[in-house]
Amino acid sequence: MVELNSTIFPFLGPIGTFVNTIKVLIGGVFGIYLIILYIRFREYVVMRKTLTEIRQDIRTLAEKQGIKMEPIKETRMKKLSEHIKDMFAREKKELIQEPEEKHRHGKRHG
Repeated sequence: MVELNSTIFPFLGPIGTFVNTIKVLIGGVFGIYLIILYIRFREYVVMRKTLTEIRQDIRTLAEKQGIKMEPIKETRMKKLSEHIKDMFAREKKELIQEPEEKHRHGKRHG
């Protein structure tokens, strides 16, 4: 029986080295891009946390001085995450209640 790897690799050798060269060049640039993207994201998270803390400090100072401020609006992302959590909670609750109902009413007749 002829080994498949020994017959295919001589034909793919030059193509493989070209592909590896391209992968290293693009991978290097793409890797640097991903690192910069990650650093920017971390910077954004830290900046957002800092601004949130400043906002809370301003609100506590305003409350101590008796100044009324508008409530903080929930972001769309927070509303979406709350909605998704509620959906999962409802589904979990329904799954827990179904076996109890079957147990109470006995077997269902098809």
